[in-house]
Amino acid sequence: MKFDEYLDKKKLSVGLILTDGTVFLSVEITGPTGQRDIPKGQVESGDSLVDTLVREIQEEVGIDIGRYRSKLQDMGQFKYMKHKDIHVYVLVLDELPPENRMKCTSTFKLYGRDYPEVRNHKYIGFDDLNLFNRPMAKIIKTVGDKIEVK
Repeated sequence: MKFDEYLDKKKLSVGLILTDGTVFLSVEITGPTGQRDIPKGQVESGDSLVDTLVREIQEEVGIDIGRYRSKLQDMGQFKYMKHKDIHVYVLVLDELPPENRMKCTSTFKLYGRDYPEVRNHKYIGFDDLNLFNRPMAKIIKTVGDKIEVK
């Protein structure tokens, strides 16, 4: 497949805003920019949105959110980039998992070497959106305004 054809086929990723209502989990994308993101990943053929989410959080964060399926708040699908949309879920927990126990196990190859997809995990406030690209910041703001904290 040519690169232009790849871009023409819109992809869907599923992401999680893991929060206690005050802060939420962000990940630093591996690369020179230091840009932050929410943990997310592309839907694979045959996987449900929630199955994709559980898998991606396990890979990028190292925690199993499968036991919280009934607590996931489906926030819907958002336009993200020209070639990708994102479906967002929210998981509100009273006690958030410690950052120092999180680990990314998914990698990509670059110049024959494996690199983790994300470098670190950090809880940040909903007002620290300047750390994200503009489309993601807009999504987080929209979702953050709708989160139901119980």
